[in-house]
Amino acid sequence: MTAIAMTPEKPQMTERDQLRAITMGLRHLIQTGEGFRNNYAKELGLGTSDLVALGYVHKHGPTPPGEMGAWMGMTSGTITALLDRIEKAGFVVRSNNPADRRSLLIRITPAGRHAMEWVYEQFDNALEDSLATIPGPPIDQLASILEHLSQALENHGKQ
Repeated sequence: MTAIAMTPEKPQMTERDQLRAITMGLRHLIQTGEGFRNNYAKELGLGTSDLVALGYVHKHGPTPPGEMGAWMGMTSGTITALLDRIEKAGFVVRSNNPADRRSLLIRITPAGRHAMEWVYEQFDNALEDSLATIPGPPIDQLASILEHLSQALENHGKQ
């Protein structure tokens, strides 16, 4: 008599389990993204917060230090020290704010723009290569889902 090998059936994941698996995957993506940012900040001779601030100016354009400090949750003394480091590295300059004589604007330099474009290129290349190997929903759907999730996190943080 031959024994028939029985493989146990995998239990179906509930919708809640599926959603939890997605959020855990996104959490892991965020954590590895932070490691990525740390490595590239180091490569540029910056701290992680320095690179975050440089990315902010790259995205938003000339920015008053107070606005950047509020966005990053830093005191004026902390943001001043951070800006000193980025300016010393040649990635930003401080200039007078034409709209407010008492204020300065942080402006990205060509070297700072080049540095951020290089970091973004490394990030894009890593993810594009991976995305190209994954069968799944159309890219426009995935992009829309990610934007929707980003908006949810942003809105949740404002509560």
